[in-house]
Amino acid sequence: MLRGELEGGDVEILYVRVPEHLRGPLLLSLHDLKMPLDPLRKCVRHFWKVDNRIILDAPDFSLERAREMFHMARLALPPDIPPPLRVWRGTTGRTLEQAREGLCWTLNRNAACWFATLCDQREAGDPIVVTALIGPKKILFYDQDDGLCESEVVLDRINEAEIDPGSETEWLESGRQFIKSRMTTPT
Repeated sequence: MLRGELEGGDVEILYVRVPEHLRGPLLLSLHDLKMPLDPLRKCVRHFWKVDNRIILDAPDFSLERAREMFHMARLALPPDIPPPLRVWRGTTGRTLEQAREGLCWTLNRNAACWFATLCDQREAGDPIVVTALIGPKKILFYDQDDGLCESEVVLDRINEAEIDPGSETEWLESGRQFIKSRMTTPT
């Protein structure tokens, strides 16, 4: 299965059959197994969309290794991505420089505010929302249809980002608006 063609159902079966603690390491090493590009793309897209925590929490995870995985998969991007594109990232306990290094960004400012202020996976520390204008060449993964209203983009390393001009109080309110939008958006 790893060397031939994979149908969508095969990727789902692979995902379910591999123990959870091995999913991240498997996905991060698929290119080492010389998996053909099409099945590699399908696996990266499926594993990331179902639960990107399996990659982010993998023992061998590093931002560079994950970026390498996305570079190897060369996922197709929509042809109509406007340059430049405004993206946001919300996190906690990080400096602007550390936040800028992050992998996961969003096209939805309210989603970034939610990640910074209300997300159950927040780390200790003050919230920060950062924003940047990027060109399409910086995008490694683009998912407008994620069912969670996050409008996620995974970015290659970027050099420029700034702190969003909102205040912590405003970010909190924007995060609440994000929760409301998720509750009213059909999946």
